[in-house]
Amino acid sequence: MQQGGFRMIDEPRARVAHRHRHTFSNAFAQYRRYGFSESLLATINGSRGGSPPFRRQLRQMLSQLRAIGSYVAAAGFRGIASVFRGFDRRYVLWPVFLLVIECGNLLGKVEGLIRTRGCRRNPFPNPRLGRAR
Repeated sequence: MQQGGFRMIDEPRARVAHRHRHTFSNAFAQYRRYGFSESLLATINGSRGGSPPFRRQLRQMLSQLRAIGSYVAAAGFRGIASVFRGFDRRYVLWPVFLLVIECGNLLGKVEGLIRTRGCRRNPFPNPRLGRAR
């Protein structure tokens, strides 16, 4: 927006309404759509961010794989620790929730890379623009 000439300001009275995901499957589906959208945006925007979009997506995905490993370890640790500190459902399930949304996002990115043929083709071209990438 700033590149388009709009000015950003702070508005403390601003409110954002959003829908909470109440199940793991709903959160997984939402973050899967987010991941897919990230791949589409990388394809449409091309290499504006420096490195080619495919490489940028792969770097992000490798980072996510490392995060998934840490969430698995944290879930195991918290599961064992909860035996000694009293079972607190939120304490135990938080890394599981992070694992679910990270896996959903990663799956969405993989689907996006497949659909865009490695960030080389927009699967939803706009015919009014007269170009199909």
